[in-house]
Amino acid sequence: MPATGALAKRLWTCYIGNMAVLPPPPAFWPPPVLWPTPKLCVWISGDGEVEELSHEAAANHARRTPPLVCHARATARRLGCDRFTAYDLLELFAFARPAQFCLPTPRGLARAFELAVPDNHIDKALLLSRVAELLIDEIAGNRDDRNAEPIARVMNDCGWPWAPLVLEALGVEFDTERRRADPGERA
Repeated sequence: MPATGALAKRLWTCYIGNMAVLPPPPAFWPPPVLWPTPKLCVWISGDGEVEELSHEAAANHARRTPPLVCHARATARRLGCDRFTAYDLLELFAFARPAQFCLPTPRGLARAFELAVPDNHIDKALLLSRVAELLIDEIAGNRDDRNAEPIARVMNDCGWPWAPLVLEALGVEFDTERRRADPGERA
């Protein structure tokens, strides 16, 4: 889901203006995707390069560049590390589809979107990018939701990694200066 034009520029501007606030993000959208398995991790770079990494190497990558994940807390636990800043699809799902149930797995996300259930680890990682695209498109298509903008603004103020992209999808100007100083503090 590469961001183009104004969206890519807005995301980059948001991050450049907040280097002391947020860890260095990818210079492009989408961020890398991280899918941990019991023995190794699949890491797909923003330009589509697929790597299989040890849990330790994946944790080091994730600390440097916030990845797209499904269930950030479980991902950190599986990697054997402390939580790190990430684009957690379950958080975005909860924002876009409040009160709708979804199993916190790629299989659950695939079923929620009526997509083919992935049968291997690389396809599970690729599915995460597709679901992120679908969720952002849903948010952009629901600009008339009166609750979305104020919630997204509060989430932006709290440092939610998805907030700049969500606000952009809603067509809202946002203040990057109000983001919380510690990205580890959660809303």
